[in-house]
This record gives sequence, C-alpha cells and structure tokens, in this order.
Amino acid sequence: MIRRTAALFSGQSSQYIGMYKALYEESKIVQETIKEAEQVSEVPIRKLCFEGPMTELAKPCNAHIIIHSFGLAAFRDYIAKTGQAPTFCAGHSLGEYTALACAGGISFSDSIRLVKARAEISMKIQRNYTGGMTIVDGIDSDTVLYACKKQQKYGKSVFVSCINSPTQTAISGIRKDIDETEDILLKGGNGNVSPLFGSAPFHCPLMKEGSIELEEILNSIEFKTFRYPVMSNYTGKPYQNNSKEIIIQNLVNHLISPVQWHSIMRYFQKYKVDLLVDFSSKNMFQYFTNLSCKCYGTKREREEITDVFSSPEYSKHKPDFLSKCVLAVVSTPNRKCSTEDYEKMILKKYEELSSYSKKMCEDGALETDDKKKVVYLLKSILESKGICQKDIQSIVEQIIDETASRYEILV
Repeated sequence: MIRRTAALFSGQSSQYIGMYKALYEESKIVQETIKEAEQVSEVPIRKLCFEGPMTELAKPCNAHIIIHSFGLAAFRDYIAKTGQAPTFCAGHSLGEYTALACAGGISFSDSIRLVKARAEISMKIQRNYTGGMTIVDGIDSDTVLYACKKQQKYGKSVFVSCINSPTQTAISGIRKDIDETEDILLKGGNGNVSPLFGSAPFHCPLMKEGSIELEEILNSIEFKTFRYPVMSNYTGKPYQNNSKEIIIQNLVNHLISPVQWHSIMRYFQKYKVDLLVDFSSKNMFQYFTNLSCKCYGTKREREEITDVFSSPEYSKHKPDFLSKCVLAVVSTPNRKCSTEDYEKMILKKYEELSSYSKKMCEDGALETDDKKKVVYLLKSILESKGICQKDIQSIVEQIIDETASRYEILV
C-alpha cells in the first residue's frame, strides 16, 4: 500500500506543442483552471499549447506561465480524482512556485503574477550578460563543479546551477564562458551537453540584480499557511515554517544559488516516499531517482495512478465534499461559545449541515446550490466558534480545491 507520496512539478524547457492536450480534453477542472490562468496572465495558453507556433510557445514569458498553470491544473485534477493529499510537494526551479501554489502557500492568481515577473526579470539579465544555461549529462557533478571553479579563477563567469543527480548537472553563466567550459568537460570523451536555448543564467550569481527586484515583488504578496510540506530548492529540505520572511528568503536565494534537486530526492528516500507523482507533461524526473515515479501528464501513467487510488483500500477512505465540511466542524476547537450558547448557535446549524447526508444518499452528489449552502453553514459555525476570518477562508479554500469545487462556489 502506498503511504507517502510526493507531488513533483517541472521547470523550464518541458514545453512542446500538444502538451497536456488529452488531460485538458477529459477534465473540466483542468479546463476551468486554464481559463482562469488565461484571464490573469493574458497569455493564450490553449492556442500556444495545442497549436503553437513553437517560437511563441518557447518564449520564457509564455512557456513559464504555461508550464506553471498546467502543472497546477493537473494537480487539482489528481486531488479531485484520487482524494490523496501529498506527503510533500517539490518543484524543480520554476516548479517551486507551482509547488507553493498547490500547497496553498500562494493564491493561484498571485503565483501567475510572480512567475510572469520572474520570467521578465530573467530576460533582462539574459540580455545584459548574454547569459544562458546548459545541461551536462554523464559527467560526475564534482568534476563539473571543479571545472567551473577553475574557470572562475581565470575570470570566467560560469557556475554550477542545478545538481539533478550525481551524473547530471546544469551550468549557468555568460554564454561564451559556458561554451568554453563545455569544451573542457567534453575533452575526456565522456558525457554530453544540451544548451537550453533562450534560457537566462538562472541559479547563479549573475541573477543577483534580478533577485533584488524579485524580493520587492515578493514583499507585496500575501503568503498563507501550507496545506502540505513544500521542499526548498535552496536548502534541499522542507521549508522550516510558513513565515513570509522564510518563504521570501528561500525564493530569493533560489534565484542565485544552485537547485539542490539531488538532495531533495535523497530526502524522499530517507523518509520512505513510496510514489513520486510527476505533474509535468512528460516524465521529467524518473531518471533522477530510484523511487517509483509516475507521470500524471501522460495518459497511460495517469490511468495507472488513478487505478491504484480507485482500489477499495483507498476509495473507501476518500472523503467527499460534505464529509470534509463536517470534519472541519468537529475538528475545530470552540474558542468562544459557552455551553448554553453552543447549543443555540452551533448545534442547530451542525444538524442542518449533517442533514445534507440524506440528500447525498438520495441524489448521489450535492448540487452547486447545496454546496453553497453547506459552505455558508460551515462558515457560520466556524465564526460562532470564534475562528478568525483568515483561518476560515483557508479551511474553506482547501476543501473547495480538494474536491474540484472551486469553479462552482464563489468563496
């Protein structure tokens, strides 16, 4: 039985024409999520994904928003279909923003604005330095690090920017210095290099100027309590707390420091994660780990994942919309009412809330109007218990997201 799962989200260069098309066509929650993303970002996501042209799809300000939006949309579909909350969320580079949004740490609309701003900042840096990135495969990461440090002694601007596995590393810097370092690394006859065309020099000191601008934008964002632990690319470990200062510090350092992806994979092994669910458009992460990894973005593996979680051992424990609302009521402490007031103000509303169980048994599911009434009762009960509005909103939003009800109910 699968006990621990990690949700994985990809970064740049995972885009291609036709990505996520089958998932989009089969899922209403994916369609609605992409519609919202298009309204917020003003990027024609569906057209670029399914029709191209590739020259437009590959532009960072388009590609980053598309990868981010579809990653979150796929995650919403997974949660709604399986009912399985992840043990951890982790995103590679750009994907960390998707992980934060999926964990409820940032609103979807704010996450899109952040991703768009990050792409714009990175493109300015790229133009200023003629910078870029290259993936180095088949060469020990320590060898790549040594080569970069040796180049730096000669005044070259080239740095290790991602440690994906012991034999896959990314390097970033000024393009001509990267090209020279590639030649040095390939002289041994082993390995190969794959330049990321159009990429900025992410995760290295050249992004320092951009990190200052990003920090200003991050300070204007509202951050919320995480629903699930999120891994930091900067530390290779989970965020230690949900404080705004820690989140900003990690994301700023993330822009100028190497992505510690291999450390994240080792952390998952240490904590005995049973299944990695990759929400990229194709399996981007299976080569970086010995753990079982299935890609929700591909039809065959998506069906394998949903089949696993449709088995009786999982499905009998899958909570529905109403049961989540009832659980929220009974598990939230009373901070306000006396015993007498409790009976007057809460018990009657709770009985009314519970009465919808009969309606579910008769109809098989709650209609949208019924869901809205249930949410109203839930909010009213929590208010009577003395729960602050911010916490109430967080509870309701989590229930709505985990039951694919966001576009039915106006929170």
